[in-house]
Parts: sequence; structure tokens; C-alpha cells
Amino acid sequence: MTHKNILAFGVESIGRFALNCDNSIIELSKEYGNLNDYTNYELFCGDIERVIGNIIKNDIILVCDMHPDYLTTSLAEKYLRIIENSKLEIIQHHYAHFASVMYENNLSEKCIGVIFDGTGYGSDGLSWGGEIFCGNEFEFERIFHFDYIEQPGSDAVIKEPWRMGLAYLEKAGIAFNEFEERIGIEKINVIKKMLADKINCPLTSSAGRLFDAISSITGICDF
Repeated sequence: MTHKNILAFGVESIGRFALNCDNSIIELSKEYGNLNDYTNYELFCGDIERVIGNIIKNDIILVCDMHPDYLTTSLAEKYLRIIENSKLEIIQHHYAHFASVMYENNLSEKCIGVIFDGTGYGSDGLSWGGEIFCGNEFEFERIFHFDYIEQPGSDAVIKEPWRMGLAYLEKAGIAFNEFEERIGIEKINVIKKMLADKINCPLTSSAGRLFDAISSITGICDF
């Protein structure tokens, strides 16, 4: 069966969906904000429902991020069960970035793409964000990535970049007294214990987390 309609659900942090009907121009929705906010999520779901009800009756490709815990992923899976003749395509987050740049520049040959990002669920189940891909509009190969490093406290590192600063200092075996004085030895010791015991320290190759670490180590931003 040839699918003529595509509905892409986007990610959680900046809610937005995209629609392509009968190979026409891709239409982007408005931005809904973070979908973890219930009001934003309700508006997002309502507009998705109207699009499906008014434009798409069946025969559709649903596209979502690879992250299994995204609300948008659950929503795409819901409509896969409801819509007749639908198909679900699960896309790795950074490959979506890679492919979108190719599309914007009318590229179809094999390309090399450098993706520096904050967080994206990788095909190995880890958090990506500092990758080099080689591929085209149909497939990609991850040919390089930053070394994995622990994120002490998981998503807490986003609001407290000093955690990543400490993770990199610990990995390099560097004691930085000024850093410890600025953050406080009690906090430092808790995170050191987490790192040593591998407690709630998922791995990441993220360039964003590396930039966070540098910003904290150099005293630009700790919180």
C-alpha cells in the first residue's frame, strides 16, 4: 500500500507537529510549549484530533521520536491502534536533525552530518548528542561520537550544570578547589558518591552536556 499522508508528532520539550498530505508542502503546526504542561498537552492533542478527523481518515504514516517515554511517542502509538491502514515510523532524534537539514538544502546523495545537541534517545538506549553521521534520506551510520560520560542525577544535570562539571573533573582526575568551594563540599561529596557507585548516572555522548560542564567549570553558570 502507498501511504499518501504523513503526520509527525515531534518531541516533548517544544510541542509541534507536522503534516504532509498527498505529497504536498509540509505544514507545521504552531508551537505548544513543553508538553509536560497539561494545558499545552491538551491543546496539542485537540489539534491533532481535529487534523485526523477533518483531513486524514485512514492510510497514514505516523512518525515519532525513538524515546519510549515521550508523550508524543505514546500518542503516535495510540493512533496507530485507531487509524485503519496506518503505519508507525520511529525515528532516531538526531537522524531527524540530519535528514531535515538535507531536505532544506535539497540534498539526496550520501552526506556527512555533525550533530551537536542536548539530548536524544539513541539506538543503543543511551543519550546521544555529540555525533557524526554518514548517510542519506533513507539510512544513516553513526561513524563517531563523543566519549560517553555519566550524568549524575540524570535530567537534574540540565538545571544544575555543575553536576556535569564535576563528572568531567572526576573523569579527568582533576581536583579543582575553587569549584568545590563555589558549589559546597556537601553537594560535591554526594555527587562523587553517586559517580563512584554508578547510582542514577545514565551515560551520554551529548555535546550540550559538555558545554554545560565547561560553563560551570569556568564559573559562567552553575545553576
